[in-house]
Amino acid sequence: MADPRGTQAAARWHVDAGRSSTARRGAGRGVAWAARGLSLLVLMGLLVRPAPTIAAKPTPLGPWQLVGVTDGVTVHTRPYPNFHVPQMRGQVDIDTSIYQVFAVLDDTAKHKVWMARTRDSALVKKLTGWDRFIWTQKRTPWPAQDRDAVMRVRVHVDGKRKRIVSRFRAVTTPLRPKRSGIVRMPRLDGSFTLEALGPKRTRVTYVLLADMGGWIPDWLTRLISRKLPLRDLQGLRKQALATRGAYDAFVRRVNPALGGTMPLDGRPTPPASPPTSQAPASQAPPSTAAPTAPGAAPTPKAAPSRPSAPPAASSRPGT
Repeated sequence: MADPRGTQAAARWHVDAGRSSTARRGAGRGVAWAARGLSLLVLMGLLVRPAPTIAAKPTPLGPWQLVGVTDGVTVHTRPYPNFHVPQMRGQVDIDTSIYQVFAVLDDTAKHKVWMARTRDSALVKKLTGWDRFIWTQKRTPWPAQDRDAVMRVRVHVDGKRKRIVSRFRAVTTPLRPKRSGIVRMPRLDGSFTLEALGPKRTRVTYVLLADMGGWIPDWLTRLISRKLPLRDLQGLRKQALATRGAYDAFVRRVNPALGGTMPLDGRPTPPASPPTSQAPASQAPPSTAAPTAPGAAPTPKAAPSRPSAPPAASSRPGT
């Protein structure tokens, strides 16, 4: 007769073995699902990687829209991205030479005489003849505060197209610290383009983009966009005609037709080289002709030099 205790032990062993087998199968299935989940996460990571950054293209500017023609001055505006004030453009023809108009623009201290709403203006620092920092303060109607800006002005001369372009841009510099009660304009960019239509006629195109900074009422914003180019060009024309003769020294210095030299591409005229001993004709360096500035006459070619005669023998003894 079999021992009942052995039978019970064997039964318990079979139950425990079944449980262990089930546990092992469950653990195996868990490992397999975990591996599948990990693979899925890796695959999803590969699929959803961020796309490479592409630089945004600048927003194209729209066409100029005519505001009006007043007193011979044509004014256009157009919306500018992220600006509540539009970009402005004015154009006028002035019956004087391009160098006379340029002389008025070059006289920074007199900008307050003819530029609209300009309380004060000054030259801050001259880097070269046509590269400088200037400062301007603008009157602003109550209740807004006056504005000011420090700008870097660079001049480019295109002799072939008979143009002088003066570009200005507001900059941040310690050369002229901010003053209490005056708002420093974060942006004031633009240009004056002078085109010689003839010896005594000049076309001026004025482009301006201004961020006045701070709070500006809407009515003042509309006033600026419509009136500022008109008033500035009216003032420039009046000043250029009223000061004829006052800038003769400046005009002679820059007008090639009067013997002057106009620096090109914003570069100053290089200083004269110190005198050196004359090299033989065979070793003389070739001459280089400078580009022609607006209104300049072609430089005549020099006639070839003839060899000098040998010195005559001296009749004095001992020489």
